[in-house]
Amino acid sequence: MAVRHVLVDSGFCQNIGDKAMLENTLSALLERTNWILHIVPKASGELPEMSSDRVLRAPSSACLSKVLHWRLNSEAMFLLAALYWTGLAVKICRLFVASACHAKYGWHLVRNPEYRDWIEFVERTNAYWVVGGGYMNDMGRKAMVEKMLIALLFSWRAKPIVCSGQSIGPLDKLSSRLVMGILMRRATLVSLRERESYRLLDKYRFNMDHVHVTSDDALTCNFRQTMPKRNVITLNIRSGFYAECSERDFAKYASFIVLLHERWPNAKIYFLPIALGQDDSDIVSAERVISLLPEKVAASVGICTEADGVADLIAFLQTSFLSIGFSYHFCLFSLIAEVPTLALYAEAYYRHKNVGLMNMFGCGEWCCDLMQTTPEDLFNAACRLYETHDPSSVRAHFQGMEQKWNDFLMRAIDTVENWS
Repeated sequence: MAVRHVLVDSGFCQNIGDKAMLENTLSALLERTNWILHIVPKASGELPEMSSDRVLRAPSSACLSKVLHWRLNSEAMFLLAALYWTGLAVKICRLFVASACHAKYGWHLVRNPEYRDWIEFVERTNAYWVVGGGYMNDMGRKAMVEKMLIALLFSWRAKPIVCSGQSIGPLDKLSSRLVMGILMRRATLVSLRERESYRLLDKYRFNMDHVHVTSDDALTCNFRQTMPKRNVITLNIRSGFYAECSERDFAKYASFIVLLHERWPNAKIYFLPIALGQDDSDIVSAERVISLLPEKVAASVGICTEADGVADLIAFLQTSFLSIGFSYHFCLFSLIAEVPTLALYAEAYYRHKNVGLMNMFGCGEWCCDLMQTTPEDLFNAACRLYETHDPSSVRAHFQGMEQKWNDFLMRAIDTVENWS
């Protein structure tokens, strides 16, 4: 059988969780197939560090992003929104005609060499694989539309499209649901990382025959060793692109840390950053919280910047006896490390993700709304969690999700291999 060439796309950016999802999926595909994997580079041009010569750079998707340069409120300005979406539809039609004519007659109907590269690239590629993440929602519409355009190119050529480990929603805006509907209709196989996403898709009556609930694409990451416990509490706070914490949220979190310090005065408290981007940094959020702490408490609080990969991160988490945080992947890696984990959220985006994650691990009661609770309520919840944590239950849920992820992976591989 001929070697398959597969385009792999993701939400890859300066985020340990995003890197873990992409690198784990690539490693699994390289181990189980002889495919050549072409990675879509992001705006920074950065690609994951893979030692295989079967991982190559795909053409830049920047040309597809150009149709998305939209800065107005499309929900409030109906006429302008209609003009925008009409223009987008025209561009999609032009792309379709150009792709069809090139496939049948070899004609080049587009002048832009970047568009031409994409059309030719899709012709010689066998499948499109979209790695998981939390960008399929109202806040990530730009990423959604870009992936929709690529999916359309593959769909028009009758080639399989796999979406793995996705988190869908919130989808409150009509435009988001329209784009999501196109993606769902074109996809061959879809796996979701929590049941909340499945219920949301079912609510909007999307076709669910090819949709499976498995787990996050980073769940099966290999970590090197088991670390001994130390007197450490690990924290995380997110305030970036999709999740914005107010000053009141920062102050409430700082008050909560003071209570933790009073309960465990000899414990060292570390913030573990997951997002490390210039405009989306957990380090900046952590520094803001630390600046609000009394000097005595702040002396026992630090920021861990040495963990630059998932193995280092899980190893550090294993040393702690309690983890409390906002980031989805901070909570996921804490659960994998079998640490008592309290997940927090302050708005709809992280509520959807973290409630879904904790329910998948059977820990739904340990997910709290920072806006609706007091520092004392959070502290009492953390103490109850510490006293009642059952690692065997978490481990059993992990093993079930691990099996589902591997089953879906093999099903998707078989689909691509046997596609004609």
